[in-house]
Amino acid sequence: MPYTILAPYYDLLGWADFTDFLWPHIESFLSTFGEPEKLLDIACGTGVLAERLTALGIDYHGIDINADMIAVARRKKYSSAATFSLGDMRSFDLGAEYPVCGCFYDSINHITDETGVEAAFRQAYRHTSSGGFYLFDVNTIHGLSDWKPFHSFRKGKFYIKQYGEYDRKSRLGLYRVEAFVKNTAGRVIYIEQTLPERGYTVTFLKRSLAATGFRRILIKPFRRFETVAEAERLLFICRK
Repeated sequence: MPYTILAPYYDLLGWADFTDFLWPHIESFLSTFGEPEKLLDIACGTGVLAERLTALGIDYHGIDINADMIAVARRKKYSSAATFSLGDMRSFDLGAEYPVCGCFYDSINHITDETGVEAAFRQAYRHTSSGGFYLFDVNTIHGLSDWKPFHSFRKGKFYIKQYGEYDRKSRLGLYRVEAFVKNTAGRVIYIEQTLPERGYTVTFLKRSLAATGFRRILIKPFRRFETVAEAERLLFICRK
């Protein structure tokens, strides 16, 4: 299961920092369309985004396929209501609709087949209120193909190494994460996990969203002054 080994250390090792990169886009969306009373965060991970959204008074519900990530999220304290459920983004059913559904941290890329992506879009559509929004970000094919074969960095007292490889034919990337961390007993241990990501064309994503029922789709590069064609990461804002 992806992130099972990394779950207890996810925030400490730096992946939670992506929220600083993502948050200005969410703030821009909220300032344009208003803050919803409630929001569904699909593939919520350790609840990092929940900390910021509940601080705005938004009733937050997060789901994730990984029980270890959910366990970390449930241990945190939040400013307002935050609920977490175990579920696969391709097949979950909460029996409820939300004015805003989100799926962030390139979670869509972790689905490695087109059928799975289409299923994830259908579930998001079913859980989005009429007139509501579905937001998600993806690493582009350009972004994945530009992965560095080796990257290392320090995060606090931790030293992390990442090895990336990308196959242009299958558009499948694999990156292995290695780190030395302290466990709950205070012992330094070595952890390692390999995570897959697949790139999808903008054409496929737009076609699949439209087939699901989303009719108004806005695509934004993450970095200012980039075009959609050259961006390494894109944000999709879809209206039902």
